[in-house]
Amino acid sequence: MMIFSAAFLTTLLITSSVQGSTAPKPQIIIKDLPEYGLNLLPSTDARFLVALNAVLKGIVDPAVEADRSFGVLLENQSDVDLVAYTVRWTGTDSAGTTFEFIRAFYHSQWIDDPNFRIHAGGSGVFAPSLYVTNSHLDFRTHASPPHPQRWERMAEMATVEISLDAALFKDGRFVGPDESRTYEQLMAGPLGRKATMEELLARHLKGESDTALLDWMQSVADARYTFGDLFFPSQLNKQDAARLFLTKHKSAGAESAFALAAQVAALPMPNVTRVPYTGK
Repeated sequence: MMIFSAAFLTTLLITSSVQGSTAPKPQIIIKDLPEYGLNLLPSTDARFLVALNAVLKGIVDPAVEADRSFGVLLENQSDVDLVAYTVRWTGTDSAGTTFEFIRAFYHSQWIDDPNFRIHAGGSGVFAPSLYVTNSHLDFRTHASPPHPQRWERMAEMATVEISLDAALFKDGRFVGPDESRTYEQLMAGPLGRKATMEELLARHLKGESDTALLDWMQSVADARYTFGDLFFPSQLNKQDAARLFLTKHKSAGAESAFALAAQVAALPMPNVTRVPYTGK
C-alpha cells in the first residue's frame, strides 16, 4: 500500500480593505469535468449554500464570509469515489493579464483520510482559504504560490476562473487538463522512495561498505528541501526512505534494514491510468 501525506495548499484571506471595497466584483467563470460526472457549482447556487450552512449551523464566521464568493461546490455524480483532485483559482485583469492565485491539491488515495475523499454521489465545498468535505470544515494554512500580495488583487480582477484541473478516481482513472501537474505530484512520492532504496541496494550489491552507505543515507535524510519539493515531493520521499532505513538499521541491524529496503524497492507504482484530455 502506497502512503502519501495529505497535501493541501492555500493562500491568505482577503484583507479587510478589500472586503470593504466598492469596486465591481469579478465575473466568476467555472470549468469542471461534467463528462466524468464532476461538476463545480458557484457560491450563488442554492446547493452551495445548503452544503456550507449544514456545517456552520447558523454560525457567522468572518473567515468564511471573507472569501465565500470565490467558493464552489464540487459534486461527484459518478459511481466511483473521488480520492484526489486539484482546484485552481486564476484571475484575469482588465488588461488581459492572467495570474494564478491558488492551486489547491487534495488527496486521500494512500492515507485513507475520510476528510478528503468525496464519495460517489457526494460533494465538497472549496474556497481559497477553506474546504468542507464529509461534514468537516477546515482552513488551509500553507501558501500556494507564495505571493500573498497577489491575493489582495483577486477581488480586483475582471474575471476569476475556478477550475477542476485534475481528478483521480478510486478505480485509478486520472482525468482533467492537469495544467497544475498533479499527476507528477501523485507519482513523485512512491517514485522517490523506490529510487532511494533501489540505489541503496545496487551500491550494496557492488560491494560498497555499510559505513559508506550509512553515511550516504544519513546525508539524504539530513538534506534540506526547497519550496518546490512540496509540490513535487520525490525529494521529500527520498528523505523519508532514508530515515526509515536508518531507523530500522539502528533498531534491528543491517540485515533487517536491507530486507526492508528490498521490500520498498519491490513495491509497485500506484495503479493510475491517465485518460487523455480532449476538452477545451
